[in-house]
Amino acid sequence: MVVAVTGSKGFIGSHLVNRLNELGYELIELDTKNGFNVTNKNHFKEVKKIDCIIHLAGKVSISESFSLAYDYLTDNYLGILNVLELARKYNAKIIFASSNIYGQPQYLPIDEIHPFQVTNPYTQSKLMGEQLCQLYSNNFGLSCIALRQFNIYGPRMNASSLIPTILKQSSSGQVIVKDSKPQRDYIYIDDIIEAYVASLNYDCHGFEAFNIASGKSHYIKEIIKIVENKLSKDIELIDLGESRKNEILNIEANISKAKVILKWEPKITLEEGMSSLIDHSYSIDKATSIANTYSKTDNINNDFIPLSVPSFKGNEWGYVKECIDTEWVSSAGKFVDEFEIKIAEYTKSKFAIACVNGTAALHISLLLSGVMPDDEVIVPTLTFIAPINAVRYCNAHPVFMDADKYYNIDVKKTIDFLLNETEMKTIIVGGEKLSYSYNKKTGRRVSAIIPVHVFGNAVWLDDLSNICIQKNIKIVEDATESLGTQYIKGNFKGKFTGTIGEFGCLSFNGNKIITTGGGGMILTDNKELAIKAKYLTAQAKDDEARFIHNSIGYNYRLTNMLAALGIAQLEQLPDYLKIKKKNYLIYKENIDKITGLHLTELPEYANNNYWMYALQIDKDIYGKDREQVMSLLDKNKIQTRPVWFLNHLQKEFIGCQTYHIEYAEFLLGNTLNIPCSVNLTKNSIDRVVEKLNER
Repeated sequence: MVVAVTGSKGFIGSHLVNRLNELGYELIELDTKNGFNVTNKNHFKEVKKIDCIIHLAGKVSISESFSLAYDYLTDNYLGILNVLELARKYNAKIIFASSNIYGQPQYLPIDEIHPFQVTNPYTQSKLMGEQLCQLYSNNFGLSCIALRQFNIYGPRMNASSLIPTILKQSSSGQVIVKDSKPQRDYIYIDDIIEAYVASLNYDCHGFEAFNIASGKSHYIKEIIKIVENKLSKDIELIDLGESRKNEILNIEANISKAKVILKWEPKITLEEGMSSLIDHSYSIDKATSIANTYSKTDNINNDFIPLSVPSFKGNEWGYVKECIDTEWVSSAGKFVDEFEIKIAEYTKSKFAIACVNGTAALHISLLLSGVMPDDEVIVPTLTFIAPINAVRYCNAHPVFMDADKYYNIDVKKTIDFLLNETEMKTIIVGGEKLSYSYNKKTGRRVSAIIPVHVFGNAVWLDDLSNICIQKNIKIVEDATESLGTQYIKGNFKGKFTGTIGEFGCLSFNGNKIITTGGGGMILTDNKELAIKAKYLTAQAKDDEARFIHNSIGYNYRLTNMLAALGIAQLEQLPDYLKIKKKNYLIYKENIDKITGLHLTELPEYANNNYWMYALQIDKDIYGKDREQVMSLLDKNKIQTRPVWFLNHLQKEFIGCQTYHIEYAEFLLGNTLNIPCSVNLTKNSIDRVVEKLNER
């Protein structure tokens, strides 16, 4: 018997081909990896005579079908139409991979005569496919079987599906789901394959549809319990409580028809299937290795709790693998372009330019803001050294400002400096009169200011931005720590940090709220400046083919592989923000009960991203100073860090101008950052608080 299989290299197809080869069928594999496109009718002309065709190929993601509705409807429709024409040509039997097309159940378990309810483009495409099968069966005498498959799982399934996601997350001791209430009917891949074998053996006349499922529904928590038992590991379930509109709470199939007519029924329980999946795809050794890798963020006593480490539980591997498979790994490729577009969309910026890191983003932004050698740039002293270095890259001079209670630049003192310590001067450039601010003390032009949104806390920019406009001083926002922070009050209500100034700069370093390992992004609404930024970050290529460069450029472009990581991370950012806030509130409730300790309040004028948690220590009340608390926690395998050493005291910047720096020195002496990873679990937080209580 000659059997053609479309989508033979896919999840179901690869398992089915193996099984049919075992049974001695003569197979014809029709797959995109073999250059075969089911939507192209010309490709079917070369297919030799067949007895049966199993149609698996098509687009299969419900969530993706909303954004790609046209592609789903046209591609899936054309695919089954071309398959039916091939079957008609050879009078071949058809087995069509359909789906649960019933929508919201009117009763349970759902049988094959249950009314159909289309809720998404994917389901519509499957219903259309079945209708075509019925049409060809009724009018041309074809034998057609539609297998309405429910929730399939097993080795080689899509890594972004629910069960692989649970397995990946479980290694950290924590599983995050949007909604844990729905129940689903899960069926193991081996049982699905036997349903296809049974369909091949069934002498069908006309059109028949069968539910292929386990006949039992399960909660997510049941799956997690099975994984816990298999890995001998406690797993915390975090339910974000984000129910989808019209969410179906329970799906359970009636499989009596398949049992009676196909002589098929599932043999593998959920426990057996999950155990097999872990053994085959995520072997115990591998799972243990992953668990050990992530044990730094696990909350078992005596395990190391790091300060801030990344979480890779989404599509990271799949996207990076695509880069490797397609060999697009350097500073060009679809993921770089897509990452820029998605960051721009998220932040509501008109343009985003990807860079190798946040420092490169700051450097280019300062250059394009017109910072010239011997200019001055106003900066906070309490910040990571990167923005200060970027000023020096431009051969300009930093002028250091104090910090406020949120660890940000002291806006009041900065405005006071601008109003009282600078003056406007008019110069003629190319016959045009231009006015700039000049430092009364040094005589240098003050061309820019870098407000840093420290620890994710938004700087209040309403008043400062007005003064900067008056003074012709460009604002370059250092938003490297504040992706996701959004103003909820003031002139910039609704805007994200990094989108207020001439430029905003993001960082995707390994400890940031999302990471590409190393990477950055320039945000701007100015099209001309965006074009120049991309030009400068790509070595200033004027004629790429002939290597003509008319300006000094920089090798600052992000690679495609790192951008692929970034896209997967950005997909998870909304969840990360909720987790970070939740953990902050747990910390704060408990730490504020300890006399002498206080978790820093956050600005009430913004929804902050809670990137880094700042613990303030009153040594006179608590009985230990910052260094002693660091030592205490370090001995208990809990990583912390002090705030950055003040930049105006750094060797390279001693002698640079400062302005009334006082509070920054206070914050330096009494602040520790405590563990804040997205992977951080409740047990780890409890352990940190427990050790702080020991004093």
